[in-house]
Amino acid sequence: MFHDNNIIRFINRNRRMIILVIAVIIFILLIIKVLNNISTKGTQKNQDNNDNLTKQERKSKESIITGTDISNNKAKENYKLITDFVNFCNTDVQQAYDLLTEECKENLYPSIEEFNKNYINVVFKEKKEADIQSWIKNNEKYTYLVKFYGELITTGNTKDKEYEDYITIDEEKQKININRYIGKFEKEIQKEINNIKFEVNSVDIYKDYEIYNLKISNFNNKQIILDNLESTTNTYIETNKDTKINCSNYEAGINSFKFNSGIVKNIKLKFVKQYNTNIKDEKLVFSSAILDTENSEDISKITIEF
Repeated sequence: MFHDNNIIRFINRNRRMIILVIAVIIFILLIIKVLNNISTKGTQKNQDNNDNLTKQERKSKESIITGTDISNNKAKENYKLITDFVNFCNTDVQQAYDLLTEECKENLYPSIEEFNKNYINVVFKEKKEADIQSWIKNNEKYTYLVKFYGELITTGNTKDKEYEDYITIDEEKQKININRYIGKFEKEIQKEINNIKFEVNSVDIYKDYEIYNLKISNFNNKQIILDNLESTTNTYIETNKDTKINCSNYEAGINSFKFNSGIVKNIKLKFVKQYNTNIKDEKLVFSSAILDTENSEDISKITIEF
């Protein structure tokens, strides 16, 4: 009895505090419930958004290389742009050609006649449908693995005359690069070494190789040779993965690496390298440069860091 009286007395003395504590607990429980409802609705909304994507659009959303994905709206936009291109290739070559970026035209198809001959007549001899799979994203460039099949209605077999391409969308330009051409990446690197000015203006990157576009000025009063061609490993790229990738366009001969005094010349260097956004080029190395052709035994190493 005495114990019960103490409890009653405690409650009476602390009535306001007890009511406040109970109110706080109820408030917290209500907040938790509201947050749970919001989370549930958000999850349902995301599910609804996913349900708005067709099976093909979903494939254009998630990269098979990195596992990352893009927004539903971007997946729909990119899927539509590529399917528009495919439809134009089937029906209107001019409109298909107009969807190519200027650098794609410059590097691969400088005229609609060449595009028609070397792409349309190769891939679209018959009408084609496309299977579009997200492959990799690099900044504003989205690359897709696209497989072209003969139309089921006309061929009776969707696997008929299959053709595979890598198509890259330039988001800023809303244009595309085809035939495994990823795009042009500006470098704008200038270095002067041993009175030779090296300007690395850009790199044209393809799925399987890359081409460096350089402008080289020889300010020496002697003729120079940047690669004596005694080895196919003289000129190379060093990457952030400590790998060396050798230059592979030696068929042009030594003249492409020879610079008379005062000459300014643009050259292109090709390196066979699989496109990978995790592997970055860090250096361009000429390991057998001759700074005076009258003294060809004197070999120098020139390194251009990016």
